[in-house]
Amino acid sequence: MSEFSVQIKQPVIISGNFEEMQQELSNMMQAYAGLEVTEENLPERKKDIATLRKIKTAIEDKRKSAKKDYEKPFKAFEAECKKLTGIIDKEIDRINADMDVYEKKRIAEKRKVIDRLYAENIGDYADYLPLAIIFRPQWDNKTYSENNIICDIQEAVLTVKTDMQTINSMCEPWQEECKAVYKVSGLTGALQRYKDLENARKTAEASVKASEQQTPTPEPMEQEKPTESRVDSDRWVFTITVNNETDAKFIRDTCEMCGYEYKEE
Repeated sequence: MSEFSVQIKQPVIISGNFEEMQQELSNMMQAYAGLEVTEENLPERKKDIATLRKIKTAIEDKRKSAKKDYEKPFKAFEAECKKLTGIIDKEIDRINADMDVYEKKRIAEKRKVIDRLYAENIGDYADYLPLAIIFRPQWDNKTYSENNIICDIQEAVLTVKTDMQTINSMCEPWQEECKAVYKVSGLTGALQRYKDLENARKTAEASVKASEQQTPTPEPMEQEKPTESRVDSDRWVFTITVNNETDAKFIRDTCEMCGYEYKEE
């Protein structure tokens, strides 16, 4: 390709009678240097300002005119250069568009590989480790190998296995409830759920024992409050009304744990 060449012929030389104008303006300004502003001569001073501004405007007009004439050839040259770079930009844009299409296709193919590696390595822990949760942006990179992705998945699985062992050993008999919380809040949330359930169980158990040790006092029936009736000297029957399945399950689990008989109606 030929080298782009530029020739500047007969460069514009801008000149003016600057020395002459400087001398005249200096002399002229001396006449204004000693003038004072008073109430009497205020109109004259305003005329002086108008005169000086008129001279300044004339000089500025000459400057702007010279600049405009000087820039004309450059603007024409600049326009021709932009036509040349426009030809190049058009091809750059086309290649960039093709590269974007290629990259999207490559990532789509990599995602298929990631789906396969996930299915092969997640085992029984997909409920706890959805792909969307453990996915890492670097997996899409061309340089991030399949072995690296497998290691990342197996590392996540190992963490869940360890957490499940902790829940199974520490959260009896509430393992299933704690595992459900684990999916949302992790191990910290699961252990907190166990603590809350245990505290509720102990509170309910203490309340029942305290009731057994006290002489029952008949109370009027009220909605959503437990009622009791004496069956014989060694046995009490409590009626508890609940409003949702969660509370019902809690009552069932508590009765089973404490060895109490219960009947649902």
